[in-house]
Amino acid sequence: MNENDIIHNAIIGGVFLFISYLLLLIGSIIIFNKQKNKVSILLLLGIILMILFSSSSILVPFLLRNSIEKIVATQGILRILSSISQFIFAIGIFLFSLKLIKK
Repeated sequence: MNENDIIHNAIIGGVFLFISYLLLLIGSIIIFNKQKNKVSILLLLGIILMILFSSSSILVPFLLRNSIEKIVATQGILRILSSISQFIFAIGIFLFSLKLIKK
């Protein structure tokens, strides 16, 4: 695998990730507009944080290019925060599905 293949794969993966996040954001906004409650807030908060932390992790290597240690440490922290935001979103989806089942 040469350098161009790696770059193309990263771009393709990034495009699919962007589309996925965009769809999740739109869906969360629709749910929030229909039902303003704790569950919809969790969904919206979770996806907004996921987008924020994913975007931040992309910028870290460019902003801290002089220090590998700082890059690794910062990306580790962003990975933890990203996992927490995914957990918040997952709780929101779980609670939303429980509400659907009860109806």
